[in-house]
Amino acid sequence: MPDTLIDGIPCKQGDFIIAHSQAPTTNANSIHPAVYGDALLWHNGIIKQNKLSPGTWDTAWLLEQIINYGWSSLSRVDGTFACIMYMNESLYVFRNEISPLFIDDRFNISSTKYQGSVPLTPNKVWKLNFETMCLDAVAYFETTENPYYIPEEA
Repeated sequence: MPDTLIDGIPCKQGDFIIAHSQAPTTNANSIHPAVYGDALLWHNGIIKQNKLSPGTWDTAWLLEQIINYGWSSLSRVDGTFACIMYMNESLYVFRNEISPLFIDDRFNISSTKYQGSVPLTPNKVWKLNFETMCLDAVAYFETTENPYYIPEEA
């Protein structure tokens, strides 16, 4: 298939585009994705500042926790997060109970509901399996604190 343009970006059949819009980003050191080695993380949410080292960006801190301590470290994260992560040539998606994340059968992902999307089940790390077009659960975690009751949509 010939190259096409999506919002000015050249794309080929099979390409996957990840874009994250973050209004409060004003510092070049905190532009998505966060990078740690060859791992990348796009994070939507807010990690409580008392958990971060001074001057640490919450998305970079979250990525470092996962790389250094594994998926189980997500159970100790106090705050909100809905994420896409690239690691070991695979894409993963996960969210806690507080942050919304929606997905459809073509792996379009958004923090806002759109036609044909369903809410991603919280507290699970899902690997996007592009061969079967299924989500494979690879890890489980708990939401540290959920001060809100957010009912899942039917």
